[in-house]
Amino acid sequence: MNIYKPICAPPLPNVLGGQQGIFRSSYGDIVYNLSGNGEPLLLIHGINTGASFFEWRNNISALDRCYSVYAVDLPGFGMSEKREIVYTAEVYKTVIREFLMAVVRKPVHILSSSLSSAYCIGIASEFPELVKSLILVTPSGIGINNEEPNNSNYAMFKLFANPVQGDALYNAFASRTSIKYFLTEYIYANPANVTEGTVEYLYNAANQCPNAKYAPASFITGMSNYNIEQQFSEIYQPILLIWGRKAKIGSIQYIDKFIEINPRAKYYVFENSAVNPQAEEYAKFNRLIMTFLDDVSK
Repeated sequence: MNIYKPICAPPLPNVLGGQQGIFRSSYGDIVYNLSGNGEPLLLIHGINTGASFFEWRNNISALDRCYSVYAVDLPGFGMSEKREIVYTAEVYKTVIREFLMAVVRKPVHILSSSLSSAYCIGIASEFPELVKSLILVTPSGIGINNEEPNNSNYAMFKLFANPVQGDALYNAFASRTSIKYFLTEYIYANPANVTEGTVEYLYNAANQCPNAKYAPASFITGMSNYNIEQQFSEIYQPILLIWGRKAKIGSIQYIDKFIEINPRAKYYVFENSAVNPQAEEYAKFNRLIMTFLDDVSK
């Protein structure tokens, strides 16, 4: 392997079942998965190296029994188109809003994780008619990933964008070894849940050519950051915040801050998970989501 050239992994398989579609957004073709019948529920994966709707593999078969479940690969990730651009919060917010208006076309429940949750809060604040409720797993935008990108962030991004040094740097971040280490140390509480299959899928997702590095690099360098303190205080839709007690990273230390800003929000903490309870305690997670959605749909 030449570390100074992009790694090009095989195409990703459809691991979710259901029907796949393509939506042409302002920032490229967006691949999404649709299954089930009922009120629309949109699933949006987190922002990280190797991110994709694979994140929801343990949840869709339970949720689509009562809901029309849309799971999207955000631009720059998974099966969706990747462009040589800086992936800012406005890019993601634009694409999510366009998807809701053009594909879903009715008010939707949203289940999202990490920094994507901040973008969904922005949409619910700016376009409240599009969003019925929010379920936010390890949300960012308050206390973490909330600093406005500046020239230093952009300089780091440009290093990743370099066609030689940048590819070598990204290849290090997106290697199987790095992905397994990050999952084991930070994402999962139980290392046994970090299977070879999970590592391999994330590795392949992180190396879908062309231009695989631009979205992860935007996140790593802080260019995707988004502060939602003001907007979160304005949300009137039902909100469920979810954390894992054993998380070493993420926003769990800011639970009190989230609730202080919006006392109407409910929250739940999974005792045996880190930042990914939707995978580690998925049966309990799925029951929690269904109960919340049943309550807000009455």
